[in-house]
Formats: sequence, C-alpha cells, structure tokens
Amino acid sequence: MFNALVSEHGDRLRKLGAVLAATMLAKRLPGPLRWLAELFISGMKGDRGFGFWWLVVTLGVALGVGALVALLVLPVAALIALIAVGIWMLVRRARTKDDDQDRANQDDDQDRANGSRRGGNGGREPALAGAPS
Repeated sequence: MFNALVSEHGDRLRKLGAVLAATMLAKRLPGPLRWLAELFISGMKGDRGFGFWWLVVTLGVALGVGALVALLVLPVAALIALIAVGIWMLVRRARTKDDDQDRANQDDDQDRANGSRRGGNGGREPALAGAPS
C-alpha cells in the first residue's frame, strides 16, 4: 500500500517534505533571512510571484558579477604572488651568498690565527718546518 502511494504521489510527497523542512528552518532564522527563506519556499510551493523572481534575478546578477570579478582579480593576484615569490627567492639567494662568504672569511681568519700560533710556519709540523721544499 505504501509503495503504491509513493509510486503515485512520490513527487508531491518529496515536494511537501522539502517545503515542510524549509518552513521549519525558516521559522528559526532571524528577520531578513526569514523573509528570503519564505520567498524561496514560495517558489518551491509553486507560488512564483514577484518576490521569488526578484530573488532569482538578484542571485543571478550577484553570481555573474562575482564570477566576473573573480576572473579579473585572479590573474592580477597571480602576478602579485609571482613577483613576491621572485623577490623572496632573490633575497634568499643573496643571504646564502653573504653567509657563504662570511664563513669563508672566518675560515681564512681562523687559518691565519692558527698559523701565527704555530710559529709562522703556515701550519706545518715543526719537524717539516726546516725540511727543504
């Protein structure tokens, strides 16, 4: 019996269930959102008056403008990100070159300091200092 009822009136029952669920949700929403939900519910019921079509056109225009802005802003944002990453990489490379040069200078200074402590023989062993080169 239930299957027969569902097969004959399935679309109407689904529509009624959706309208009831949306109505219960709309009652819980604050003022302006409730009004928009009621316009949407009236469209689901089949009462598509001026308010419903106003809502549909407004949403369509908002989606169109949003898509247009996204299409225009996306390439500009990508270029800005590309420039920012390029500058970051250049700064990073300059820092690593400076760090490498500082390390090399420190090593040279350390070698000079070690050579002067060992008697000025350039860091060679004392037994080799007097040997012919």
